[in-house]
Formats: sequence, C-alpha cells, structure tokens
Amino acid sequence: MFAMRNRILLFVAMAAFVACGADTPPEKFAAEELARWLGAISAKPVTETFRLGTEFLDLFPEDKAALAGSDGFAVRRRDGAIYVVSPEPRGVLYGVYALIERNSDFIFPRPDSDPVFTRVEKLEIRDADFRERPVFTEGRGWWICGPMYNAETELWYTRQRCNHTPAVIGKPGVEERARQFGTIVNRGGGHNMPQFYTDEMFAAHPEYFGEEKGVRQRDVRRVHPCFSNLEGAHAAGRVVVERMRALPEQPPKRYAIKHADHQTLCSCALCKANPDSVSTRFFKYLNEMMKEVKAVYPDADITTFGYQITSEPPSPDVKVDDHVVVSFCPYVKDDKRSILDPENA
Repeated sequence: MFAMRNRILLFVAMAAFVACGADTPPEKFAAEELARWLGAISAKPVTETFRLGTEFLDLFPEDKAALAGSDGFAVRRRDGAIYVVSPEPRGVLYGVYALIERNSDFIFPRPDSDPVFTRVEKLEIRDADFRERPVFTEGRGWWICGPMYNAETELWYTRQRCNHTPAVIGKPGVEERARQFGTIVNRGGGHNMPQFYTDEMFAAHPEYFGEEKGVRQRDVRRVHPCFSNLEGAHAAGRVVVERMRALPEQPPKRYAIKHADHQTLCSCALCKANPDSVSTRFFKYLNEMMKEVKAVYPDADITTFGYQITSEPPSPDVKVDDHVVVSFCPYVKDDKRSILDPENA
C-alpha cells in the first residue's frame, strides 16, 4: 500500500484529458485530481481519454433527466472516451472521486493522514458506466468547529462528497476554497439568530425576548426569544433583511436564520398557555420572519436547523415556507446503528 501527502509531482498520469469548456474552478480541479491520483496509482500510463464537465451532460439525456436539480453525476464510456458529467460543477468533481474509488482501492481516510491505495503496474478502468444521485441534495456534511477546522479538513470534506462550506465564513482562505470546490456558502453562519435581537429592541419591546423566572432576558444566546410573540418575529425579520442587504452578493441566494445552541425556553404566560410543541412554535415564528425576508428578497433561500429544539418536525398542519431549507442534524440517535435502523426512527 502507498500513502501520499502533497506529493503531486511524484507520479505523472499520461492520460489525454479534455477539460470542460465552461472552465469553472471545480471542473478544473476535478481534472487536476484525476490526473494526480491516476498517476499515483498506476506505474504505467493510463491511456484513456477523459472528458469532464457539465457541458457534456446534454450527450446523455437520460442522465440529465435523472440528475436534474442535484449535484449528482454520471460516468459513461462513449466513442472511445470516458465522460464524467453533472448538472453542477462540483458534481463533476464528485464523479471523479467515484471513478477513482470504483476502479481501485483508493481512500482518503482522514484529513490529517495520507491517501491510502495499492500501486499497480497498469490501472485498467473497468467500471465506467454508473450514475449516482445523492438523497440529500441541498447540504451534506459536518459543521466543523474550533481547532478541528483547517484547510486540510475542508479538502478531505470535499473528497467525501460533502457539499456545504464546513467553516465559519471569514476565516482565511474559506471563500477561495469554496469557489474551487464549488461548495455551498451559507451566509450568516450557524446559531446566528441572537444577532437579530438588539439592545434597542430589548429596551422598546422586552416582551419579544424570553422570560426566565419572571424576568425578560436580553441574552438570546442563553434564553430563546418568545416564540409565541409573532410581532417579535417581524421585528427580528426586519433585522435579517438589514443583514442581507449588507452582503456583497446582491440579491443574495441564501442566508441563515438558525436558533441558538441551547434549550432554555421562554416561560412567559403566553408560552405556558401555548399548546404547540416547541418545534411547531419555532416554525410558525420563522414563517412570520420569512414574510419580512420575502418582501425584499422573494427568491432567497433561508437555511435553518433541524437540531436541538427543532430536532422533531413541526405538527403536520404547519407548512414550512417553501424557501426555508432545513439542515437536519441527526444527533439524537444511536451512532452505532444506521440512521435508517428502526432504533433511530
């Protein structure tokens, strides 16, 4: 077995590559990754012709229909060439990794370790006729916090076909790597809801904030706002719009409204009398915030957490706004079993 780390010039793949005409960063990176790792695995030249890119998807109408609206991919052999196609540039990159893995024992085991594979005399591409469409198309992966995050982790994360930026936007190099890998950038970060509640709002309307032991609490990071007070939702929603207006990308494609990372709820009389589950209250509240957002940005998607107080879905009679994308975080489960196991229902 061989292990490699940042030795991209150690082996050179003698393969004929035709890059995508769109020339996007993820597709160019896909071509680099394919050349790099085929050259590492095979001692003799791999003499296939590879055509990578979204521009070739029209050649495969069945795959185009099956992959529509996703970052899935298809690998097909046609007219003496191997095509890797996808509706999304990042899907082309994912298809390259699948092609390598299906035709060798190559793995990227951990961010801080070398790739592992068996070096062979001549790699034969035997499996070049398959299609994969991910079950979760909007966002896949882990939120990486603190010292666990670094550039190596972000690259490893992409190689596992995770498709959203795993780091806090603003860290050095994150934006550049997001463009290179084609990952989804979730503006606003995580657990960002407290920033929509200001000192001025608390002074004028303390009833918008959570009550604890009979006292309204300014610190939304410690006590959630009053989800029963829908006027507060509109006030916070207007602050969301202000934050979105300050983004460099206009109009913004997406932004986050994600509740704080705790389970301390408002205990005011209104909340005590509210028969709804906590998750139902939250999504009713979020729907009201969305009215403010959509009045200015009708096409923007808003991501929120299915996590902590929203681990369970809202009641069936609550229709979550179509522009709300729920990031489901299945932490309340037995990790020794499949997420599909009845024990994790």
